[in-house]
Amino acid sequence: MSTALLRLPPHLRFSPYQRTFSSTCKQNSTLVDILSTPPTYLLDTLRATGLPWYLVLPTSALLVRGVLTYYIATLPNHKAAQIQSNLQSLAAARLVMEGSQPGKRGEQRRRVQRLKRTGTSLVMIQLRENWLRFKTMNATMGRLQKVFGVKYVWSRWFLNFSTLIAMTEAIRMKCGSRTGLLSVVLSPVERSYGQVGMSLADTTIGHWFGLEKSLASMETAPQLSADELLAQRLEETMKIDEHGNAVYNFSALPPPPPEPSPYLSSLDPTLHTEGFAWVTDLTLPDTTFTLSIALGAILMLNIIYRPTIGGPRKPPQAPAEAPAEARSPDLGPNLGNIPPNAMATLAAPPYNRTTSNPTSFLAIFPPITNFQRLQLIFTGVFMCLSTNLPAGILLYLIPNFVIGQMQTRWLTLRYPVRAAIRPCVRPLRLRVRREWQD
Repeated sequence: MSTALLRLPPHLRFSPYQRTFSSTCKQNSTLVDILSTPPTYLLDTLRATGLPWYLVLPTSALLVRGVLTYYIATLPNHKAAQIQSNLQSLAAARLVMEGSQPGKRGEQRRRVQRLKRTGTSLVMIQLRENWLRFKTMNATMGRLQKVFGVKYVWSRWFLNFSTLIAMTEAIRMKCGSRTGLLSVVLSPVERSYGQVGMSLADTTIGHWFGLEKSLASMETAPQLSADELLAQRLEETMKIDEHGNAVYNFSALPPPPPEPSPYLSSLDPTLHTEGFAWVTDLTLPDTTFTLSIALGAILMLNIIYRPTIGGPRKPPQAPAEAPAEARSPDLGPNLGNIPPNAMATLAAPPYNRTTSNPTSFLAIFPPITNFQRLQLIFTGVFMCLSTNLPAGILLYLIPNFVIGQMQTRWLTLRYPVRAAIRPCVRPLRLRVRREWQD
């Protein structure tokens, strides 16, 4: 076949393999462009019904978070977690039965002695035993889940986060903004990426995420001021006359260069006029900070009033004491001379109890843990960062988190996830017959 091809004339031999002048190379799509395509179609469909943008964005949040992810991820995972909580007691009982066998106990004893002979510290031995117990517990739970048909898929949780990122990126492209939820989340990574080096953009991961575009924007020259741009345009029209003087032709002054925007194809100009009274332009940040404060308040209330598994645990309370008039003074302990400060310290309520003073402002909030305090700090930081986001993105995030909180409340009431049954810590005296097995 190669010899037959060489017998053809030269213009027929090479022209089929040459590109024409009008042909262009197909632009490679990044991962962000691929993920934002379905949300863009959804927004365009809702917009085609005639709804304004301040109703399109909450409606899209209702359809995505309230319908799509609810029936695909949230509801199946909650039902699976409900069955898992009932199986934990059975799995713990099987784990105790398997570990109480003489063969298992002897194997554990020999393993610990072998680690001690090698010079392993007691802390590492304990960590190793806890890890083996954790693996055995997971294996037991896996067998029970297969028996009872429980399917808890961890990738379903990722669906909520991925749809949130995809929808916010589609809204960001509609607004023609460079600041979005993904850029806020990846800002620490981008800073470290810019400091470490530029080699990641040459890889496949950098190509898919569009990191070469961010590198191109980082390598560009700094932005010129308005006076510098005007001087540059005047210099282009400058001419030297016969006397050696510089003459500027203002009639031939070139127009100012337009600001390049990579989202001109998806930019919707109606977003500039279809907002609320205090923020008409949804492509710009909210200058009144109303949406940012509302978003932060919703997230904080969700952290403080989040329902726990099995309900809040109440500390054990001592029985009610008899009134002071009924007690005999001779039966009381002899406390001696105790300073008033020490008595006030002893009579103080337990830490983090707000019921001692019902009139206090903090009495309306339930007690929170240190982990919840850390979450509140991160929420405050995110609320400050959200002031730079376009109002359209905030208008989607607020109903999204409200719908998620309402779904959690409804599922907690409809399908309660009860706490696992714990064994009694008080030792009981039972008559046990030991059976030794090989």
